[in-house]
Amino acid sequence: MPTYSAIENNPISIPLTDVARSTGWSVSGSVASHESCNDGSIYLLGYPLTIGATYEYTFEILTITSGIVETNIGTSHSTTGWVHETEVATDTQLSIFSNGNCSITNFTIRLVETINDNKAQNTISFSEKTKKWVSFYSYIPEMAMSMFTKVFSGFDGDIYVHEAGSDSRNNFYGVQYQSIIQFVDNIEPAVPKTFQSLSIQCNELMITTANGIQTSLGQISELSSVDFIKSFLDDGVSQVNVQALEGVYAANFNRDANTGLLDGDVLRGNYIIVELISTGAESLLLYTINVVSRRSPIGSR
Repeated sequence: MPTYSAIENNPISIPLTDVARSTGWSVSGSVASHESCNDGSIYLLGYPLTIGATYEYTFEILTITSGIVETNIGTSHSTTGWVHETEVATDTQLSIFSNGNCSITNFTIRLVETINDNKAQNTISFSEKTKKWVSFYSYIPEMAMSMFTKVFSGFDGDIYVHEAGSDSRNNFYGVQYQSIIQFVDNIEPAVPKTFQSLSIQCNELMITTANGIQTSLGQISELSSVDFIKSFLDDGVSQVNVQALEGVYAANFNRDANTGLLDGDVLRGNYIIVELISTGAESLLLYTINVVSRRSPIGSR
C-alpha cells in the first residue's frame, strides 16, 4: 500500500483509480472473465492449501484471444479447452493469473492424497425413498446430476453413468475401493456384557479397520485376517488352513489395545461398535453378522 505525508490543514490528493486498480477479473454466475488491460490474479477463498501437499485441479478455458492463463502453482495456457494439473502447493492460497482476454469456468480442486482413502467420505448420498442420508463414498466427482432414474457424474472432462449394469462394484473412475460397514451391537443395552467373538456370513473375508472395535467403556481393539484362519489336522498328518467354515468367517475378539491385545483386559460394556472392511475386489455379498457375548460379572454380587 502507498504511504502519504500531509501538512496540517492542507488537503492531499489520492488518485483512487491508481490505488484501487482492478486486476481485470469479473465473475458472472459460474464464469470468471479477464480483460487484457489489467494484469492480475483472482484468488480461491475459503480453501486454504497446505504447503508441500499435492493438489489436483481442473478448469475449462472457454475463450482466450491474447495472453496466458496460469495458477500460481501450475503452468501457462494460451488455448481453449480443459486444464487438468497435479501440483505441489508452494503457497497457502491458490490464485489464477491472466494478462489477456479470457474466460474460465468449472473450477474444481482436491487434495490428491485422499483419492485412495477408503474412509475419506468425500461424497454422501441421499435416499428419496427413506428420506435419509444413506451412504458415504470416497470418490470426488467434478459434477453430478440425475436424469430420470440415471445418475451422471463428471471427472477429468468425461461423463460417467452410475450403475450402468457392470458387475464391478466400488470402482469409480478406474479406482477400486473397498466396502466399509460399521454397526453397533447393543442387545440388552442396560446389561453389562463380556464380548467374546464375531462371525460373518459373506462371500469374502472382512476384517476390522485400525481401531475398528470400540466398547462403551472406551476400550479399543482390532482383528486381522490371520485371526479368521482355522487349523485342522488332515488324517493326523498334514495341516490345512481354511478361512471359512460353511461360508461363515469366525474369530475371537482380541483384548483391549490400551492394556494389550493378547494379554490385556477382555472387551466389556453395554454395547460394542465394530467397523469392517472388505479384503477382496469382488462384489461384496453380506448376509449376517453375529456378535457373541455373555452377561458380565461387572456389578454382580
